Amino acid sequence: MLPRRGGCGPLPHPPTKRRRGETDGNVQRSRMCPSTARVYRLLSEDIATQNKTCSKVLQVPSATVFNSTPLMGNVSCEATVPTVVLTIWQDTTLADIATLLLEGVREDVDLVFATAQGGTQSGALSSVCSLTSRCAAYLVKLSSGSVSAEGTATLCALATIELRQVVSEEPFVFPVRRSSSLDVDTTVSLLPYRLGDPLFFTCVRVQ
Repeated sequence: MLPRRGGCGPLPHPPTKRRRGETDGNVQRSRMCPSTARVYRLLSEDIATQNKTCSKVLQVPSATVFNSTPLMGNVSCEATVPTVVLTIWQDTTLADIATLLLEGVREDVDLVFATAQGGTQSGALSSVCSLTSRCAAYLVKLSSGSVSAEGTATLCALATIELRQVVSEEPFVFPVRRSSSLDVDTTVSLLPYRLGDPLFFTCVRVQ
């Protein structure tokens, strides 16, 4: 699991070959001011619950109206504690973020998947071991939370990133490029996201 507090980890800058006259990427980054982003894991796929969590994190009313349900009801205090704090630059990509988030919750996600496959919690741990020989696929759905001009909390979907294990019994995963979705190399500067706003994500194993 990802550390609940103080888990600040800088995102690595991908190595690039320099041509004459180019500046090193790391040198260029040292001239930029990074931002920290609090990232919260959403354990429910229910839209209403997700919006309530966003509202409670931002401590403002939600822009979405819920039918006869208390605004802050059914949202645990644990859900409002950042799952991790990331250091983000303007050139950080969706693949960078998704890979780091999966790394922190992968064990838990695999356990949930194994339990669903086996049907019992008791056999889940042994099932996880047997599943390591299979090439897994994961979906990371990333959203951002912000406060509108009206003073309400808004949860905005940013992207869905698929990460796939290509070699069995090897933990490495790679982002899948799909023409129907946002490019995994898209940087946060091109997203409808303001650096510093909290991020929210769900992560499930689909294979």
